[in-house]
Amino acid sequence: MKKVAYIFLFFALLSNCFGQSTLSSTTINLLKQSGYALDSNNPDTSVKAFVGFTVGENGYVQNVKILKSCGSAILDNIAVSSVYTMPPFKPATKDGKNVAAQFNLPIKFPLDKKSHNLYRNEKQQEDINKFYNDGVKNVSENKNEEAVENFKKCLTLNPNDIDALYNIGATYLKLNEKNKACENWNKIKLMGKPDADELIKQYCKN
Repeated sequence: MKKVAYIFLFFALLSNCFGQSTLSSTTINLLKQSGYALDSNNPDTSVKAFVGFTVGENGYVQNVKILKSCGSAILDNIAVSSVYTMPPFKPATKDGKNVAAQFNLPIKFPLDKKSHNLYRNEKQQEDINKFYNDGVKNVSENKNEEAVENFKKCLTLNPNDIDALYNIGATYLKLNEKNKACENWNKIKLMGKPDADELIKQYCKN
């Protein structure tokens, strides 16, 4: 078992050279299953997650959580899993008794170029989902102008996002801007999708 004094050195090494040699076989398999691969020679394509956890009185890692996301939900989950697979430590002591101790750990993923592109695509989808969910929340709170702005952000990242097109049209309708509503719904129709056909038929008559 490792002495607690060695934890900081171990963490420093881990954060600087987080590669297959420092990963458990379980974590490596998770990376492979998720389509990610590492390349320690590509520092420009590295991403970093910050993880917090507790070393309990029994020396086992507990309560692992992401303090700062690396921008990829998949890699964040793998970072958490990698900490949970660490071997037990010798616990910290106070007044001769074992005590739990809190630690923070930066985990770096030096991705190869293909994996970095996958990461960027996943991060973009995460951003789209956030803007979309914010827009839906805005609508439920009758903050329609803010909803329009969030749906626009979705469409900036993905102009063919049918859900965002549908909902920005519905929000424009609530703002009595029927022409803008129909413009967005017709984009869905031009993609050969029937999602907005009933709305077009009802509100977009020539």
